[in-house]
Amino acid sequence: MTEPSSQADAGEHPHDLVPQPDQDAQPQRTGTGAVQLTEMGWSTEGPTQRETIAHHGDTLTIRARLVVHQPCDRLVVSYHIKNRQNQHVMGAHTADRAEVYGRAWQPGDVAEIVFRTPVLLHEGQYSLTMLAASMGDVRQYTDAVFHDWIEDVAVMSVAARNHFPLSDMVEVANEVEVRLGG
Repeated sequence: MTEPSSQADAGEHPHDLVPQPDQDAQPQRTGTGAVQLTEMGWSTEGPTQRETIAHHGDTLTIRARLVVHQPCDRLVVSYHIKNRQNQHVMGAHTADRAEVYGRAWQPGDVAEIVFRTPVLLHEGQYSLTMLAASMGDVRQYTDAVFHDWIEDVAVMSVAARNHFPLSDMVEVANEVEVRLGG
């Protein structure tokens, strides 16, 4: 397979640039193995899956099952959504959730982590990366111990919109105030 020669070509062949999940293959992972994320996926309706289609404004559900194999604490689970250029364009984490971060996790503990967020991305192909780490310094990650890191575990196609979007990668809702007549 040849590489796309331009952005126009890239738009015609989005699957050449975004890794496609093999539904039977196990995703590549790195980390200590103290915690494992399983059953990862996303959807805008119905059960989560490894491949989905979304529209701007849909509610995206990102889900993972967390299985603990070794004691750990200060646990943070996060997701990162990447575009075709491998840029992280949005994400979130559980560092502010006491039931995850404040818990002393023990072998055999299991939890389901569910994130819900509006789809604010423009038309294109995106991939999902998820990770679980222990960290005391959640502001700068200077002491992070990564237990499970899974790149490109799922892919999403965001459909074209009916009106011209802004040129930014993410278009968020704003409250706009206009005062006329000075």
